[in-house]
Order: sequence, then C-alpha cells, then structure tokens
Amino acid sequence: MDWFSSMRVSLSGLDASRLRVDTATHNLANIDNSASSDATCYAPRRVQVDEAGEMAGVNSQVFTPNLPPRLEYMPSHPDADEAGMVRFPEIDMVSEVTELLAARRAYEIGLATLNEGRHLFNKTLEIGRE
Repeated sequence: MDWFSSMRVSLSGLDASRLRVDTATHNLANIDNSASSDATCYAPRRVQVDEAGEMAGVNSQVFTPNLPPRLEYMPSHPDADEAGMVRFPEIDMVSEVTELLAARRAYEIGLATLNEGRHLFNKTLEIGRE
C-alpha cells in the first residue's frame, strides 16, 4: 500500500458525495417543471455508487430511472393535454432533501478523513526529519 491510497479513497468518496448533492439539487430545482407530453417531461436522476475494489474507493455515476411522470388534472394549465392532464416529474421532495442532507454529511465525514490522513502524513514526515 502506498502513502496516497487512503487519500485516493477519500477523494473518490468526496466526488461521490458531491455528485449526490448536485443530483439532488438538480432534481429539487426541477420538481415543479410541467410538460405536455411524456417525452418532454423532466426525468429525475439518481446516483449509483459502487465499490471500486480494495483500497480503490468508489465509482459513482448518474443514471435516469424509467419512471412515468406524475399526472395532475389542471385543465386551465398551459401544458394540459386534451384530457386536462399535466405531467410533472416523479420527484418526492422529502426523499430528495433527505438525500441532500445525507450526502452533505457524507461529504463532511470524507473531508475530515482526508484532513486526518494529511495530518498523519505530515506527522510521519516530521518524525523522519528528526
């Protein structure tokens, strides 16, 4: 194991947490976007985080689940179809805010881990100088 593998693991976790925050924020920003058809309706995004291997950190990627839009009856809405239905993305605000808070906390923990590793590395260098 080299000196920097723990930092690489922490950095991959920070990247995954940042991606989770960005995705949840993007979903929340588009929660009220309406559409007149399924094809033009905003598709919520999710983040998949997989283990990359021993001491390799994690791999994270954004994907779009195949969720049908939420239909609401609003005949006077400009995006209403012939039946008066308006399509909204299937996004749950409580779930997205929970994801946002969990990702933020994971980011804080990853940052603390990275800083502690850096501190230990510096202390090791100081011992080597003596």
